[in-house]
Amino acid sequence: MSEFNLLKRIARAIRYRELKNIKGKSIDIESLGDLETTIIAVVNAELSIDNIISHDFGNVLSFLKYGLFDITIEVPFSTLASDYRKGVRLLAEMKWLDKEGYVEDENDSLLMDLWENIEDERAYVRLHLQAKNYSTPSQNIELPSNLDKRERQILNKLLSLDVMKQYDFPNRFVFQDAFISNVRDIAMMKNFYL
Repeated sequence: MSEFNLLKRIARAIRYRELKNIKGKSIDIESLGDLETTIIAVVNAELSIDNIISHDFGNVLSFLKYGLFDITIEVPFSTLASDYRKGVRLLAEMKWLDKEGYVEDENDSLLMDLWENIEDERAYVRLHLQAKNYSTPSQNIELPSNLDKRERQILNKLLSLDVMKQYDFPNRFVFQDAFISNVRDIAMMKNFYL
């Protein structure tokens, strides 16, 4: 498939809606344990979702290091049935396209990955929260770059050491980005910190 045809197919297939009532909003979270219920309440208030299919509240260690949470909530596809955007302009806003056309990589794998991740029956609420009162940890914590298999063990060790007390909880968080899309990582290029 040519690059141009792939771009056209992607532009027609993507669905995206910014959650304007959430983006820019500040919320208070009393503790790490309150994160899930607080965020679910915000999403339910905006979208009136009866059934949250699944959720991923990101890597808690990214909060420890950067003061941010990247949250994904899978919701029924019907939530994205109307009032969505699509098209080439959206791809440019999401930084998948540049002035010359598209973001180049060695073998066009970025666009192909985007194409392969467009969902026909799934929708994702994506939320990017930044702590307002975050300070770099006073002690130097070495965070491994790959935490897939050991993340839970490391996190439990950190929590058992009572490390979280120094990370400013309770805290106020700002929704830096909030949207719903049929592509889980549509904002990957825009929100480079992910």
